[in-house]
Amino acid sequence: MRAITIFISALMSLWSTSALAGSFTGQDVQNFIVALGNMQALEGEFDEVDLPAEISSEGNLQDLLDEDGSLSMFTRIGAALKGNKDVYSAMTGAVKDSGFSSFNDFSGKADSIMMTYIATQANAEELAQFKVMAANMPESMMPPGLKDQMASIQLLMSAIEQVPAEDVATLTPHLPALERAFD
Repeated sequence: MRAITIFISALMSLWSTSALAGSFTGQDVQNFIVALGNMQALEGEFDEVDLPAEISSEGNLQDLLDEDGSLSMFTRIGAALKGNKDVYSAMTGAVKDSGFSSFNDFSGKADSIMMTYIATQANAEELAQFKVMAANMPESMMPPGLKDQMASIQLLMSAIEQVPAEDVATLTPHLPALERAFD
């Protein structure tokens, strides 16, 4: 029985390590940039579509993160849009035209690209200062809303620290083009 437990633990460890390493390629980043443009071109066609609050500007950071702190914005947008066949079909066409095989293929890679982008923009010194501040701030002095925000930020910081160096290296040469796409 112990051997089975050790085997399963080793297998899970290998799976989680391989799942983190090399989440996307340089071509995926280029396709992502094209997909952003394709989706922006659709913006006016579907003005009547309301995204749920958790993925709109009214939502909070916690709503865009998975339990491990990684970003799941595009995955959640895809799930929300599946209820509107016309919009989902148009968005799927936009991402397929940019080189992805499906919206699911796009959303997983897009979330990884965006998480890596956030990691490249994070200032290590500021992250360290925030950790010290958060550790020294008594929870009893925090209002409930601030407590939730601090938890979300700590979760995001943990996810930033987990971004594979390989992903950062893959994204770095594409940062100028990606930033232009965000403008």
